This record gives sequence, structure tokens and C-alpha cells, in this order.
Amino acid sequence: MALNVGLIVILVLAVMLLVVLFKLREIKHHVGFVLIISVLLFFAITFTKVYNENKADSSTFEGLTQIIKIYSLWLSTAATNLFKIAGYAIQQDWSINATAP
Repeated sequence: MALNVGLIVILVLAVMLLVVLFKLREIKHHVGFVLIISVLLFFAITFTKVYNENKADSSTFEGLTQIIKIYSLWLSTAATNLFKIAGYAIQQDWSINATAP
């Protein structure tokens, strides 16, 4: 019986969450906790979305490697777009123009 990719992702995230919770209990930083949970939720939601849109076969090793490659490509494209947007925003003239009506 093959495990569903969604179930594998949830199990991995649950283990990661437990590790993070034990580490944060020692550190006791709430901001770090919120940040890590947000990142984990981002990866879980985006991975599920990419997996559902591409209908990869999760019962074979080739299917799993294919969805990981697709997700990696999606992440790199998203990061590239984010850097382009940030670069464009930085290049804008954000000063107050007193002559504008």
C-alpha cells in the first residue's frame, strides 16, 4: 500500500513541528515560533497546490522525484519574481514631490 504524498508531507511537517517546539521551549522566542510556523504552513500549502495541479504519480519513485523537481522549479521561479518586484520597488522614486498637484 503506497502512501499518499500529502500524507508524507503532513507527517514530515508534524515531525519538524515537534522538533521546533522542543527547541523553542528552550529558547522561548514567540516571534521565532510564529515565523517557523508561517514558513512551514507556506511550504505545506504551496507544495499541496503544486502537487494537485500537476497530478504526479505518488506511488512511484519517478513520480515523487518529478513532483519534487516541479516544486523546486516553482520555488525558484517564485523567488526570482519576488526579487524582481523588490528590485523594481527599490528603483522607484519614493520621495515626496512638492510640485505635483
